[in-house]
Amino acid sequence: MKLLQSLTMQARHNSNQPPTIINPRYQWLICFIIMIAIPAFATDPYGFTQPQDSSWGGWQRGSAGSVYAGWDIFESNPDPVNSNDSSPDGYVTYVVRQDSANATPEFTKFGVSPSSVYTGFPDAQIIAGAGLGIFKTSTNNWYSFSNTPEYNVVLLADEAHQNSNGPITVAFQIGTLGADIDDNEVELIGVNLAGTTTGALFSNLPFDSKTTLYIGMASDGQGGQIENGYREYLYLWTIDYPQTAYQIHIKALGSSMSLDTLAIDIGYELSSSPIEHNVPMLPTWAIAVLAISLIRLRKK
Repeated sequence: MKLLQSLTMQARHNSNQPPTIINPRYQWLICFIIMIAIPAFATDPYGFTQPQDSSWGGWQRGSAGSVYAGWDIFESNPDPVNSNDSSPDGYVTYVVRQDSANATPEFTKFGVSPSSVYTGFPDAQIIAGAGLGIFKTSTNNWYSFSNTPEYNVVLLADEAHQNSNGPITVAFQIGTLGADIDDNEVELIGVNLAGTTTGALFSNLPFDSKTTLYIGMASDGQGGQIENGYREYLYLWTIDYPQTAYQIHIKALGSSMSLDTLAIDIGYELSSSPIEHNVPMLPTWAIAVLAISLIRLRKK
C-alpha cells in the first residue's frame, strides 16, 4: 500500500543535489559554533490547544478511540551533540507513555499500538531525513544548517481507533524557529480513501486548512531577540475513515529550521452517529513491508 511504499520513497522529497558532507575533523567544531549562534529559544507551546478545548475537536485527549502523540524534546542516536548525521543514518525519536492526558507534549502518547507482528516495533516515531546534517541542539531541538531538513511522523493506531466512527479529524500542531515550513510539502501520506483493504484507494493529501497559532520573539542565543523568529501553526485534515497508520510529512523552506515542538491529535466528534464501515486493517504482508521500510530508513 502506498502509505508503506511512501516510506521507502522518502528520497523524492529530498533535493536533487547530493547532501553536503562535512569533513569529520571539523564536524564537532561547526556543531559547537552553530549551537551557540542559532536561536536557542525553547519553551512550552504558546498557542497549542487540546481537542476538548478546540473548535476542530469534539473529543477528550486520551479518550478511547482517539490518538495523540507529542514531542518537545528531541533525542537522537547517535547523539549529534558529539557527532552528526553526515553519514546516511536518519535519527529516530521514540515516545514513552505518561499517565496524564493533559501533560505538555514531552514524550507523550495515547491511542497508539505496537505492531501485532513485530514485537517492539515503534508505535510512534519521528524519522529525520537521512544525510541532511540534522543534529540535536543544547535546547533539545532538531536543527540543520547545511541542508533543508525534513521529517516523517509515523503513528500506528490502536484497535479502539481503528473501530471508531468517521469522519476523522487529524490535527497537526507544530512550533519552529528559523526557516519557515514549506506548506507545499505538508502532507498526510498514504490515506485509504475507500475504507476497505480489498478496494483500497490510497492518496497523499495536502492539508484542508492552516491556522497561525502564534508568532513571537526568539532568543538568538547571545542575549538578543529575533522578531517573529518563533512560529506555531495548526494544520487540519478531515478524512472519511479511520486508518491503521498515519504518516505526516513536513519539510522546511530552506536550511536552518529548528524543530521545537509538535503535537498530533486524531479523533472524531463524540456526537457523531455510528457508521457501519470496513476498517482498513493492515494485512500481515503490509505490516512486514512497513517494518522493513522503517528499518531501511533508519539504516540509510
